Amino acid sequence: MKLPLRAGGKGAPRKKVLWLHIGHYKTGTTALQVFLAQNRKALLRAGLDYPEQGQAHSKHSLLAFALYRAAGVETLMHGYARPETPEEVWDALFDALRASPAPAGLVSSEEFMRLGAHPAAARRLAAIVARGLPGLAELPSGVWRAAGVSLAVSLASTALLLVLALPMAAALTRARRGWIDLVGLLGLATSPLVIGTGLFVILNPVADPFALALPVTAAVNALMALPFALRILVPASRETVNRHGRLALSLGMQGAPFARLVWLRRLRPQIGFAAGLGAALSMGDLGVIALFAAPDVATLPLEMYRLMGAYRMEAAAGAALLLLGLAMALFWLFDRGGRMHVEP
Repeated sequence: MKLPLRAGGKGAPRKKVLWLHIGHYKTGTTALQVFLAQNRKALLRAGLDYPEQGQAHSKHSLLAFALYRAAGVETLMHGYARPETPEEVWDALFDALRASPAPAGLVSSEEFMRLGAHPAAARRLAAIVARGLPGLAELPSGVWRAAGVSLAVSLASTALLLVLALPMAAALTRARRGWIDLVGLLGLATSPLVIGTGLFVILNPVADPFALALPVTAAVNALMALPFALRILVPASRETVNRHGRLALSLGMQGAPFARLVWLRRLRPQIGFAAGLGAALSMGDLGVIALFAAPDVATLPLEMYRLMGAYRMEAAAGAALLLLGLAMALFWLFDRGGRMHVEP
């Protein structure tokens, strides 16, 4: 989001960027917020303001709670009873950012996640995000190339995810097998950077790791999404086999015919949801590609990071909005495709 301001009250208007971090619950977001709050002065010297306005316990939940109360939300307000209106809370934040010497600001709270469930409150967030739209017209050509690369990597990663997840879900349907569970949990137990570093060390003596940057990125992204895909597919697979397995066996339908005619059709919604989740995760990942990428190769998150490093904040804001739109579009397309023409 870009905010017009005048430095010291004089001069021509210039723009600032406000980064809105919408963290997920129980993913280490609190540790990140505490780090940002404790290092506010150092961040300010580096050009990023983590403002105190709207902040409570290192996070900017007051900004979200003000929106929810104005929308009539009464649940999960955690005792919020401040008298300010949303306009007063947000205007105080904007005034602080205008007065700050930093060219960019960052606010963070898990509470912003619930905006999707409350349209009246979400309209305010939509108005904020819409201010990044002018940056799309200013995007350099490298951003669009990076978007194409990210789409290709995301689709390849999704295909590989399904190739891995479907046989593993079928194997886990009848009984829990230790080694399959272990492989399935690898994405949760190991950091993608650790896996990427290991692959770099393994590949370096026999091949050029930079030439394999995109395939390795797609493979690691698929592995990272595998635990979530299995948790989506396995319960539905077990239900399908329990409901239709004996009837299919009495009809002599087993193996590939059962999988094609019954199992895959019944799991279509779950397959679409898992594919959409994997595609969105791969689209926004900034992990292995940062280790392997050559200077002329970048995914959209990496290109956005490079723009930020070059202090091209407006172009980076437009790239972030493009990334958000592509990730949401991929998730919607796969999820919607899986739910179309589903047999009752």
